[in-house]
Amino acid sequence: MRSTNKIVVNRIRHSINTSIETNFTASDVLEAFEQWYGPYEQKRTPNRQAAFIEWLRCLPNIIDIPFSDYDIQNTLDTWLEGVPNNRQTPLDSTALWNKMGWLLYRELNKMIKEDKSC
Repeated sequence: MRSTNKIVVNRIRHSINTSIETNFTASDVLEAFEQWYGPYEQKRTPNRQAAFIEWLRCLPNIIDIPFSDYDIQNTLDTWLEGVPNNRQTPLDSTALWNKMGWLLYRELNKMIKEDKSC
């Protein structure tokens, strides 16, 4: 089972839906990111995914995410439960943020694409 497995994807999406503030959607989260990702940030961090992770570290109000390494690791363990090689070695703080940010970024974009296709 990989992080693209339907069960894992559903866990991540459920977490996204429960952590987004009331009256907002996934597209609102990415819109808030786009507002933050102005010319200065684009020059400083040209990679959108890396910029998204930096934005998450700023603790935006629109989405409630875990902040401490312990909470991030528990969240990742919950999302990736049953995935082989999930937690062979403890991850450092940067690796935890990168992994969580990558999964959130991927699923938020997929959720928006699916909403637009309907």
